[in-house]
Amino acid sequence: MKIGKSSTLTAKRTRLLEDIGFTWNVYGNNSQMWMDRYAELKRFKDQQGHCIVPVKFEKNPSLGTWVVTQRQHYKYMAQGKPSIMTK
Repeated sequence: MKIGKSSTLTAKRTRLLEDIGFTWNVYGNNSQMWMDRYAELKRFKDQQGHCIVPVKFEKNPSLGTWVVTQRQHYKYMAQGKPSIMTK
C-alpha cells in the first residue's frame, strides 16, 4: 500500500487474509491459476482451431480476460516495461 492513498485494505485486513493463506500474487508460470487458464486456452484452441478468445467470451469470461492480460503483459515485456512475465 502506498502512503497517502486511501484504501479499505488495512493492515489488520491484510493480516486476516494472510492468516487464511490468501495468495497476493497469482500470476507467474508456476501458479495454479495460470496453469488452469492455460489448460482452458488449450481446450479452446482444440475446439475452435485458434487462440483468439473474445474478451467477453460468454462460455468462460475469465478466459477472455486472462488472454487479454497475457497479450498486454507480453507487449510490456517487449517494450522493456515491468511485466508479470519478467518476474
